Amino acid sequence: MKRGVSLKNLTYEKVEQATGQSVRQKIKLQQGIPSEKAKEIVRLVKDSKKKAQAKHPRRYSQSIQQRPG
Repeated sequence: MKRGVSLKNLTYEKVEQATGQSVRQKIKLQQGIPSEKAKEIVRLVKDSKKKAQAKHPRRYSQSIQQRPG
């Protein structure tokens, strides 16, 4: 907290026995997001784009539709 690091960025490992009556726990600083979470975010973004496209299909202007082709 003192260094401005969010607690959500820390990964706690198992508590281990140390010498005497003390215990030890390693904490890793996580950089970026896990790949599973990234895949889920990408899937949600793609789904929302598909829904938006289904709601508002592309409309061509009348001048394009009336051109001889």
